[in-house]
Amino acid sequence: MQLVLTIGLVKNPLADRALEPILKDADPVLLEALLAGFAGRETEFLAVRLGQPAWAKPEPSRQILLATSAGLLWRQRQPLAVLRFVHLVGNIPDEQAWQQIALLEGLTSMPIKPTKGKGAKAPPRVVTLPTAPEALEKLRRSPRT
Repeated sequence: MQLVLTIGLVKNPLADRALEPILKDADPVLLEALLAGFAGRETEFLAVRLGQPAWAKPEPSRQILLATSAGLLWRQRQPLAVLRFVHLVGNIPDEQAWQQIALLEGLTSMPIKPTKGKGAKAPPRVVTLPTAPEALEKLRRSPRT
């Protein structure tokens, strides 16, 4: 278990490849723990996976991995990371739209914690980006988002 959690901290393509079979079979709690090792490098982690030919076709484990990664990135609310993420999502080719959908769904699947009292909802948390991402306009025009 310690090896699995530590390997995510290793910044090396070989370590990333060693994680693939583990990520595929990980339960949700282990998957979040593994992905936490990529904090600050989420977009690079995702770009490596999205660029692999094997990732062209959807699989449930891949969709879960993409959504979980996006959710973790969004929870951190780091403007530059979000900007890189939006750019990555906006540049996914049409024939791999399932990837884009899984990533965007990951942003919306994060639970909203009540602020006070039963059923109270927290106000949305805003991220101020340093610049307007060009990819955002592309996403707005997309028929699939």
